[in-house]
Amino acid sequence: NEVLANPLGAETTGEWIELLNDSARPASLAGLWLEDAGGHAALPEVGLAPGELALLVPPGFRTVAPDAPLPTGARVIELESLGARGLSNSGEALLLVGAEGLLSRFPALPATHAGKSWARRSPDAADGDARAFVEQSPSPGPPNGGDG
Repeated sequence: NEVLANPLGAETTGEWIELLNDSARPASLAGLWLEDAGGHAALPEVGLAPGELALLVPPGFRTVAPDAPLPTGARVIELESLGARGLSNSGEALLLVGAEGLLSRFPALPATHAGKSWARRSPDAADGDARAFVEQSPSPGPPNGGDG
């Protein structure tokens, strides 16, 4: 749903990926993994309620001013890693994969502006289509604003 690959704060420990369960049914992350050009990270056995958001973060994650604060009660899931050496600022596809294959694809969009995230324009916007995403001020948790 949204990716902050180039935070204003600490480069790798301030990065995050926002997942959204956009279905009307609960969804489990068990057996899924996040994949990029450098490898993959298994997701834990966590369930997401319909419409629930979760932030995937690296070990030692922390937000510092002036990066966007996390909303109260935000679901934060620490992974072993986000990418091989963090998320690439030059842009690389992020894939959500399960045993049945590719579930979702975030396109390779360069994070050239520090402190800006790439966000899906709407929950039903097309996977992998760069036009379905907008650069904006990070908004972990609330709906994407698209403030460019």
